[in-house]
Amino acid sequence: MSDEVQQSNEGVSLALSAVAEVLSKMDERLAKQEAEEIKKAEVAEAELQKSELAEMIKSIVSQAVAEFSKADEDDDDEEEVDKGKYMKSKDSNSEIATLKKQIAELQSGIDEKIQKEADTRLRKLGFREETGLKAPEVVRYDTMGVEDTTPIQKSQEPTNVVEQLSKMSYTQLRTLQHKIQSGDTDGVPRELIEG
Repeated sequence: MSDEVQQSNEGVSLALSAVAEVLSKMDERLAKQEAEEIKKAEVAEAELQKSELAEMIKSIVSQAVAEFSKADEDDDDEEEVDKGKYMKSKDSNSEIATLKKQIAELQSGIDEKIQKEADTRLRKLGFREETGLKAPEVVRYDTMGVEDTTPIQKSQEPTNVVEQLSKMSYTQLRTLQHKIQSGDTDGVPRELIEG
């Protein structure tokens, strides 16, 4: 009979260990799957932000090009233009230099516009630049809640706190304990609060 019970116990323990192994493998697989889903979501969010930024830059560049082309049409009538305006030349080297100068002017204005647009979008999304941060304050627990307490007074006959507490009923002691735990220190001896 004991051999049967022992064999039964061994069978049950083997079955339980097999179930535990299967469950642990399932947990690992689920954890791996969740991590992959989180990573995919992060990648998708990053791609969305990149595409939004690319669209924003594209619109800013197209606006700047439109402004410069408008200025260029105005300058067609003039042969020479002041510094900062576009110059037309038949020489390819001077055209390349002019194009480089135009690109530099475009890039100098784009950085400010990108920063301004990014700040505006972040504000619309609810992000604010916090300027009113305060440093954390240190809480002193040794003085908390003991300002308005009435300490045990010495009576005419010499007694100590333990003797006073021993004369109290169980209900009075529980009430006193509840007051201390809830922070209501009115009428609670200072020795009990500090201890």
